[in-house]
Amino acid sequence: MTQAVTNPRLKITLLGTPIVQLNGEIVTGFVSNKATALLYYLAATGQTHSREMLSSLLWGEYPDAKARKNLRDILFNLRRLMGSFLDISRQTVGLVPDGSIEVDVQRFEATAKTLEDVVHPHLSPAAMVVLREGVDLYQGDFLEGFYISQAPDFDAWLTNERSRLQQMEIQALHLLVEYLTHQGNTTLGINYATQLLNMEPWREETHRHLMQLLVWSGQRSAALAQYETCRRTLAENLGVDPEPETRHLYEYIMQGSAILAPSLIVQDTVPSFKPTPHNLPAQLTRFVGREADLAEIVDRLHDPDYRLVVVVGPGGVGKTRLVLQAARLLLSQVETGTAFRDGIYFVRLASIEQHEVNRNLTLPGNYNPVAAAIADALHLTVADPEAPASRIENYLREKEILLVMDNFEHLAGAGGYLTMLLAGAPRLKLLVTSRSRLNVRGEHVYVLDGLPFPTKTADTLSWQGYGAVRLFLQTAQAMSAKFQLLPEEDTAVVRICQLVNGLPLGIELAASWVRVLSCSEIVGELEQNLMFLQTSASDVSEQHRSLWAVFTYSWNMLTAEQQRALRQLSVFRGGFVREAAAVVADAPLTTLAKLIDHSFVRRVDNGQRKPRFELLEVLRLYAVEQLQQHPTEDTAVYNRHCDYFMTYLQQQQPRLQGAEQRQALNDIGLEIENIRAAWRWSVWQQDLPALDKGLKGLFDYYDMRSRFREGRDAFERAAVVVQAVQPQSRESRLIGGRLLARQGWFTFHIGRYPEARQLLQQSMAMIRPLDAPADLVFCLNYQGAVCFHLGEYAQAQALCQEALALSQAIAYQPGAGIALNILSQIAYQAGDFAMAQMYGNESLAIVTHLGNPWSRAFSLSNLAQVAFARQAYEEVRRLSQTILEIREEMGDVRGMAMCLEQLAHTAVAQQKPDDALTLYRRSLALYRDIGNPRGIISTLASIGRLTLQEEAYDLARVNFTDALRRAVELQSVPDLPLMVSGLAVALRESGDGATAVALEKLLATEPLPLPELAALLEMLPN
Repeated sequence: MTQAVTNPRLKITLLGTPIVQLNGEIVTGFVSNKATALLYYLAATGQTHSREMLSSLLWGEYPDAKARKNLRDILFNLRRLMGSFLDISRQTVGLVPDGSIEVDVQRFEATAKTLEDVVHPHLSPAAMVVLREGVDLYQGDFLEGFYISQAPDFDAWLTNERSRLQQMEIQALHLLVEYLTHQGNTTLGINYATQLLNMEPWREETHRHLMQLLVWSGQRSAALAQYETCRRTLAENLGVDPEPETRHLYEYIMQGSAILAPSLIVQDTVPSFKPTPHNLPAQLTRFVGREADLAEIVDRLHDPDYRLVVVVGPGGVGKTRLVLQAARLLLSQVETGTAFRDGIYFVRLASIEQHEVNRNLTLPGNYNPVAAAIADALHLTVADPEAPASRIENYLREKEILLVMDNFEHLAGAGGYLTMLLAGAPRLKLLVTSRSRLNVRGEHVYVLDGLPFPTKTADTLSWQGYGAVRLFLQTAQAMSAKFQLLPEEDTAVVRICQLVNGLPLGIELAASWVRVLSCSEIVGELEQNLMFLQTSASDVSEQHRSLWAVFTYSWNMLTAEQQRALRQLSVFRGGFVREAAAVVADAPLTTLAKLIDHSFVRRVDNGQRKPRFELLEVLRLYAVEQLQQHPTEDTAVYNRHCDYFMTYLQQQQPRLQGAEQRQALNDIGLEIENIRAAWRWSVWQQDLPALDKGLKGLFDYYDMRSRFREGRDAFERAAVVVQAVQPQSRESRLIGGRLLARQGWFTFHIGRYPEARQLLQQSMAMIRPLDAPADLVFCLNYQGAVCFHLGEYAQAQALCQEALALSQAIAYQPGAGIALNILSQIAYQAGDFAMAQMYGNESLAIVTHLGNPWSRAFSLSNLAQVAFARQAYEEVRRLSQTILEIREEMGDVRGMAMCLEQLAHTAVAQQKPDDALTLYRRSLALYRDIGNPRGIISTLASIGRLTLQEEAYDLARVNFTDALRRAVELQSVPDLPLMVSGLAVALRESGDGATAVALEKLLATEPLPLPELAALLEMLPN
């Protein structure tokens, strides 16, 4: 007699050949394949389903009565086989939700979801163990070999699930192989790479990983054979040859070159294989009901003829969710090496004010907020170069990138900028969401309507197959664990979907009401609100009217206090933290939680230390409308928002000058959209105290992030407003002087030297009589820096000596550190290397004591220059490596470019021309990214001298000509005669003696006549 099992357990294996085991024994006796199909469906979905839905799934083509009878027969059979594991009622069927049932698919999906946003090489060893567990669960395709006839709905579900789970396994294997390759784990790496290639033999990146792993395990011949396998597979399946990276790796192995594990790779030694970059936000809900739209968008983005795809539809239709899902799908394809290998980036545009784009964004003098938003998304300091040709396009030009640009509808004036981006970057594609078409060349519009819903209320035979219905049920179940749809309410759900025209946002909000209303009651409330809107807003589109009806009812469900908080939360741009919500909108965490429950506020999972919250843009606009109906409250909350973020900048300013510099920059970056909005409000309101609070922190942020044009634009607008305030008090003159000085520094960095000098002189004249020594030190130092860069060394020295003396008198260490740094550069330029060394050491001691890494890098750079002059090249390299690490950690692109330029000079001195040319070109690319004209000219001239030395006269001519054209345009560069001399030599050696003679005649004229030089340069070929 068999002993009874105390705790019976059911194990259902669905990955591979399906098996059902009860207490370790295989279960048999199923009355038909549809009986097992039903069990597999319940196990895979892990949900309770209505009988009507299940009968339609398995017998959709049968009469209703026959389908229901068949279901009853199967349930009788299943109850007999495993009754205690089934939860069967008169309306629903499901498996008992407890720990006694083990389903491999659910474990597999749970494992994969914990790692959705993990990107190599950030996978931890613990995460790798979890990932291996999930990968090992996949013993074959979902329900491998299983099939039932005359059940098209089930067959469609099975096909989709099989494909979805297969893709999850592929992505998990890819992540695991990358991690193991990075770690040099050959045994496991070869095993999992082989598994991945068995599933997708055309994955070229995996072939490369396997080749590396085989080499490291001592199997060089096998690695070479793997290349042949790869080449043959690509030719047979795709009709293409291996990529250059694969061929180069093969050549390295053929030559017997050392192939190191990635963690040991020396830069530029072997090909590097980077993870695909992206900034796509995590999605916390399942994507529902847009399968056809999704496939169409992805297909268009794969088509080379579709470079600007614009998804158009009303607010709340789900444009953003669709494009993010498309981007996620494309990202998985990126990781196979098939598309957008340089990254996919989500660009938020909602916070840009319309007035900011009411001008030509392609002109060099105009600040471009769209470019700034792209720069934020790319985490690059490329927002403010001096001309369109040197802006974002320089970064994107050779990149295969997809930019997903969200909420473009209010930026019609920026459409031309998008076409310019595309013209300058042949492999760039743009996926844009907008409520209206852009009306620009090359635009491919995809019109998005609401989710499909039954057009007849009574048509509920397969009603759960409609995307709108599925979204309602999913949201309702997420809102209330107790939610169960009663059979008599089927038609009410359909009616809700009809009333909101299938708009996803309307459906989600309506479904959130199931906590307090039945589905029939929801229908009644919606119809009542729609009747009101139809009489009061007849000029509004039907879709907008239906969505506003949902908003209005949801709004009315809030308490007066919650309504007030929501109105005031609408002033935030780019999200907010709970502390800001409490101060600005008097919305504590308990209120936020209630607003989240009502689906007005969402928590954003962005991987930051503090959780952030946001209002979906269309909901924010609705809340703004509510706020505008309370003018006094409107002004007060904008004032609080402004004060909060200007105070926030003021609080960050000490951190920006100390050891927490990098984190402070990152923290400000998270709030930059709120800060921009607060700065604009300060300007509009002529709020001088607010501007004064924020100006120092904002200046440091823009300066350290090389956002010179955005900084110039922001400080210029503020300075104009302050100067217009009458009568002028000491406070207004001081604030005006501070703004002008910072505007002058940014103006210098974008190449407007005479204007910069005038602004700095004006600011110093305003501040000198006001007994504000620290502010005067700022003016003296930065005007001294400008004079130094313009070659006016005596004037620069006098200004910085005065700044140093004044700083020492008031014990103002930051000012002394900057003055000493500039004085060190002046002494170096004069050939007084001992004095340059002394100043450099003194500045280093001060900034090290302050804990300011950004300034410390400048001090070290000065000492590296002195070491270079002493021909201590190894010391230069050691110092430069330290400097470069600081610059990279800080994200200081200009500083990185300067460091690479110094390393290139060192390589020239050490007679390593190839290394020098590589370093110069890397430096030039960074200068171009941030649009630093001085750096671009300096580096082009250096390349010209190097190629002249190497007798590459045509290259020398091209680089000198480019440098000189830029220098003449700026009208003030100290090295102009040296560049003209170099160009003359290059021209003579390449056969153009006449132009060389003409240039030499100009050199004999003092001062050098710029108009004549410009005319000669125009005659030369590019």
